[in-house]
Parts: sequence; structure tokens; C-alpha cells
Amino acid sequence: IYAPTAKNSHHFGLKQSQTFKSLVSKNGPFSPISMSASSMAFDNQKIMAIAAIESGSAFCDEEMTLQQGFENLETILKNTGPIFYISLTHHHENRFGGGNYTSIGLKNDGKALLEYISGRRIAVDLSHTSDELAHGILTFITQKNLQIPVIASHSNYRNIWCNQRNLPDELAQEVMQHGGLIGLNFLRAYVSDENPNTLYDHIEYGLKLGGQQAICFGADYFFYKDHPDPSRIPFFHKELENARCYPHIISELSKRHDASTIENICFNNVWQFFERILQN
Repeated sequence: IYAPTAKNSHHFGLKQSQTFKSLVSKNGPFSPISMSASSMAFDNQKIMAIAAIESGSAFCDEEMTLQQGFENLETILKNTGPIFYISLTHHHENRFGGGNYTSIGLKNDGKALLEYISGRRIAVDLSHTSDELAHGILTFITQKNLQIPVIASHSNYRNIWCNQRNLPDELAQEVMQHGGLIGLNFLRAYVSDENPNTLYDHIEYGLKLGGQQAICFGADYFFYKDHPDPSRIPFFHKELENARCYPHIISELSKRHDASTIENICFNNVWQFFERILQN
């Protein structure tokens, strides 16, 4: 659920939450993640889905009161059920802090939002924060002893490919030490301009940093045919442009790693994270 920072941005977020609700209706192919008494449960005949919010602007525009924004967040939660994560920002600045293209840190409204979601089994996502905001979030969580899981849902490693959307070592290690997830992003801009096989360098680097229980897939596939920025085309290397690439990636990983490591990346790390944060 994403909305740009603009007037009445929350209308777009609320509308998307209604769409999600219809997608996971009983008659469709999707099923929301649900909980049994002791573990997560799923239907083998359905595609499991869980909502996430990319930018707090999706429930709180720049002009409304924070209380109104929180009420909108509750409406989204009512529509979607459990939410995987909330990203405070996207690329630019909003009332909560600074996005990837800024050097702005955590604002007072961002602190209030973190306190509001503490203990509610919603992760905070660092994939669309400035470095300053990411450090501010981690510091505030520690100082206030907030109960908030930390992830980077679709980010690679800046030491392999220098882009502000990729994580510097210290932030990657903080996510790992918090028991979080780091999703491998397949977008060309964050893998490498020229070489799709650099994706494997990102995987190896993440493992070297200690991410055996943190690395997962976060491909960031989306509809881009009408994207307004032609400089980013092609968005994906042909070898990574859709989900047909997964069997090949797994085959390549099997040449380098044992089955346990591959299962962790493909499934176990995410599943265990969900069980840990969503279980009653």
C-alpha cells in the first residue's frame, strides 16, 4: 500500500486497503495469513498474502492531525488484517522523516508513530529511509525499549553496488542483530547497471556479514510500463525480470551452498520471522 506525499494522500492508501480486502475474499485465489493456536496456518490451495505500507503518507497526509492519521491506520488494519511492515517514508521527505533521496533524520511525528506501533507486531522497514532516518529509528527503538521488529524489505548492499537504496554495512548488521530480514532487490539500479550476476555477489556479501537467518527474496516486481522516468529503463536485467528466474537462481546457489542455506533464503527465514512476530 503506497501513496506519494501529497495532499489527501491518505485517500489513496485507504482505497488500496479496500482493494486488498477484496483480493483476499473467500472466493478469490488469495488467502490472508492467519494464525492457529500454536503456529501460522495456511491453505495449500491458496496464494498467501499479507499487506504492507510503503510510506506513512498512505494513512497520514501532511496537513491532518496525527490522531486522524492513526485513525486511518486503524481503518487500513481493519481492512487488511495483519500488516507485515510500515515504512515511514519513500524516496522523499514527509512529516515522519527523510526518505532515500534526503539526509533528513527522524522527526517528532516519526517518533510518535514508532511508539504507536510498538508491541503491535508490525515491523518497521528501512528500505526507503535516509541513512540518518534509519539510524534515528534504531536509536529511538533502543532508547525507548520499543517492541518493534526491524527489516529492510527490498535492499541490497552498498559495498557491492553504490546506491542510496542499498544498505551500508552498519545498517545491514543492525537489521541482522535485531533478528530482522533483508530482501534481495532484483532491480537493475540496485544490483548493477551492467551485470545481472552481481546479484550473487550481494548474496555472498550478505552471508559474509552474518545474514544466514536474515537474507530472503525481495525482488520488488511491479508494473513499470507507464513509469515516467525513462532513464531507469530497462528496470530489470532480462535474466531477473520476472519470477521465472527463481529456479535458475536456486540452481546457481546450489553450486555454492548447502540445502539448508538455500531453504533459509527461499522460505525459512521469512516464515520463521512471520511466526515470531505474528503469533499470539
